[in-house]
Amino acid sequence: MSLRTRIQAGAAFGAAAAVVASLATIAPVASAQPVVTMRDTTTSASSSTSPARVAALRPATKAGQAAGRKAGAAAGAKAGRAAGAKAGGARGAKAGEAAGRKAGALAGAKAGRKAGAKLSSSLGVKAGTKAGTKAGRKVGRKAGAKAGAAAGHRAGKAAAANTPNCGVNTYRKPDGTPWKCTFADNFSGDSLDTRLWRVMTSDEFAFGVRKDCFMNSPKNVSVSGGVLNLVARRESSPVSCARGRGTFVTPYSSGMVSTYQKWEQAFGRFEFRAKFPYTEERGVQTSLWLWPADASGAVWPITGEIDVAEWYSQWPDRVIPFLHYVGLNDSKATNKECYVDRVQDWHTYLLEWYPGTIRISYDGQTCLLNDTLSSPFDKPFFMAMFGGFGLARNAPTAATPAVNRSQFAWVRAWS
Repeated sequence: MSLRTRIQAGAAFGAAAAVVASLATIAPVASAQPVVTMRDTTTSASSSTSPARVAALRPATKAGQAAGRKAGAAAGAKAGRAAGAKAGGARGAKAGEAAGRKAGALAGAKAGRKAGAKLSSSLGVKAGTKAGTKAGRKVGRKAGAKAGAAAGHRAGKAAAANTPNCGVNTYRKPDGTPWKCTFADNFSGDSLDTRLWRVMTSDEFAFGVRKDCFMNSPKNVSVSGGVLNLVARRESSPVSCARGRGTFVTPYSSGMVSTYQKWEQAFGRFEFRAKFPYTEERGVQTSLWLWPADASGAVWPITGEIDVAEWYSQWPDRVIPFLHYVGLNDSKATNKECYVDRVQDWHTYLLEWYPGTIRISYDGQTCLLNDTLSSPFDKPFFMAMFGGFGLARNAPTAATPAVNRSQFAWVRAWS
């Protein structure tokens, strides 16, 4: 089966000094008159202004504080960035710089203020700068290392979570170099990973000649128990299915997923671990294939298609690969004699795609080899799978099972 329709294609941050005057008490007049003592109100006011407070109001103190803050921030940022990078790489450097600047400014202001208070106004800036730099560098380094390590740890966890896991086996190219894992879904969760996959629906993609309705429903597409389930089912009553601008009525619903607009690649190693439904009655189909990422609006089969494995219940004992392209060497385009024992059991379906050559194998046995390829098999394709009902000679009948489940343990790709 193929996507034989047009896939419609279609956002980092004056100083004032207090003057204190004291007046002595007025000496008593040498007479019998009572002694009178006069109180100077300025003495009372000045008693609340400590020497430290006076020093803090000096111009040199403030100048030293400001200079210290500026120098401390700069030194802290530099030291923090270096320490952060060492502790946490690129993201650690950024976090370390920010933490170092903040800590350095605070420490530099404190040190600069203290240094400026001991000097004249003209030397306050110089002293504040020197003291602030020293203090900022010290605390900035410490703060940067701490913040950098934390940022690096977070980045590492995120990277590990987003790194595809293609299993423990190492596979090598014909030249001996190892394949690099570029895509993997082991379906270990309880829902489809929409970062990797999208559910393809008849409504969105208007699959022209299909008689079954591809739906985004848990009845048709689900993940559980470590597998992806794509289910073709006969509904208890016919459903109205939207298809592009129109609708049609059908008793059949199906499930399809792809990496369209999520992931694509030209050349590489593509592996599907799957098991198909089994019946000897006509009407059921499962397909694993690749479709060109830029094929929107183009005419099939000019754009090309790589069918890695297609199973039709009218031929229940075999799985068929097919390469579609105008003018392709027919003798190397397909092989209808690839027998698979018990398709309802787990099997590994593999595509190895090199410039000029495609090899398709099932459980390690080569089924198709074509070494005469050129355009369009030289550009990125995306992956797709579906479990649905058949067409034409494989159209469903009254005897076709009502529920047909295709399952996938993993889908992986290397480059």
